[in-house]
Amino acid sequence: MQDQLIQTLTDLVRINSVNPDLSNDGQGEREIAEYVQGHFQGLGIPSNVHTVK
Repeated sequence: MQDQLIQTLTDLVRINSVNPDLSNDGQGEREIAEYVQGHFQGLGIPSNVHTVK
């Protein structure tokens, strides 16, 4: 279980989620949201990703 938690945290930290308004190479948070949604889906937890404008 601990190894799985460490891997999940490692995956999340690797994703570029910098706000594009603050940095030219910022990708925003969509990829993290999709990662978490996929993780939840694998656990059978319903979730949705919403685009905020």
